[in-house]
Amino acid sequence: MEWLEGVTLKKWLEGKTTRNERIYASNQLIDALSHIHSHSIAHRDIKPSNIIITSNGNNVKIIDFGVADTDAHTILKQPAGTEQYMAPEQASICKPDARNDIYSLGLVLREMDLGNHYNAPIARCLKPIAERYQSVDEMKNDLRQRESRRRRVVTWLGVMGIAAALALTAFLAIYFSHKDPSEVYITDNQARQQVDSLRSALGQTSEKMLQSQKAQNTMQSHLGELNDTIASLTSTNSRLRSAEMERESRQKMVNDAIAEGIRIIDATNATTHLKQHIDTVSNSKYVWMDWHYLTVQGERKMPEYMNSIRNRFSTKELSEIEYALKEHCHNYENNIRARLEKVGTFTGLIEAP
Repeated sequence: MEWLEGVTLKKWLEGKTTRNERIYASNQLIDALSHIHSHSIAHRDIKPSNIIITSNGNNVKIIDFGVADTDAHTILKQPAGTEQYMAPEQASICKPDARNDIYSLGLVLREMDLGNHYNAPIARCLKPIAERYQSVDEMKNDLRQRESRRRRVVTWLGVMGIAAALALTAFLAIYFSHKDPSEVYITDNQARQQVDSLRSALGQTSEKMLQSQKAQNTMQSHLGELNDTIASLTSTNSRLRSAEMERESRQKMVNDAIAEGIRIIDATNATTHLKQHIDTVSNSKYVWMDWHYLTVQGERKMPEYMNSIRNRFSTKELSEIEYALKEHCHNYENNIRARLEKVGTFTGLIEAP
């Protein structure tokens, strides 16, 4: 198993974490669960103690697949999970369902205190199974759209603030240009304070917009790296699967070649009628001189057979086939010897008459 250096999400949340850090961790958690579900695996026990935040970069890892299950290979056939984080239907339905994990995910995200704009998605995660998100990808798309709308509102408010500041400045300039100089001094100081206050607020708004843009760029960069990693893993998995299928195909060819060789050996041995003759022997004195010659008739066919298949197999595969055929011949000879020994004290030599 992979060694993970870090703490559980539960312990991590007990420490001092910023909202941005928690949002970053939640995005990784959602991506990880999406990846698991893309392989038709339902974890069935998503909870803070089964989520690790690593110490080297605060990467999120989902652990403990002890009760995980798939549609293709259901191993439990019974309800499973942790009651506190278990979806209501999971307590009575045995069949694994990714939507069970989405319910548990909603409970975990609620504990992470991600801000008000996450309340609606979390609430949908906790709805009855038919009303909640039907997949983690659907949830990701909803969060992405909500974040896009939120940024548009922030940008709009910033633009409106700039426009209001410019309009106020223009108004003050026109207003004071028509005032008596003796009255302007006091009013002008008040106006400067108001303008300075507006400039400060405008600067803070611009800074927040810049930070939001930087956070968006960082998130897009991480998403790009994650997509590259997923693509690399998918490619590697495809190559491994192709290699495994090739190995299974080659092994079947080897097994078929062994079976065909055994068939030829057995057919050759059958022509000697040696097994039938053994039953008629009453004393080792009467065992024919060429008994050993007869037992190896099948084995004598091996060089011819091996030569006929030589171009179809590698050296290692030919060695495996030859070893299996020799073992078969050896077992046949031992069987004949054991049957002869039942007749008398058989030594492999013929006593003189």
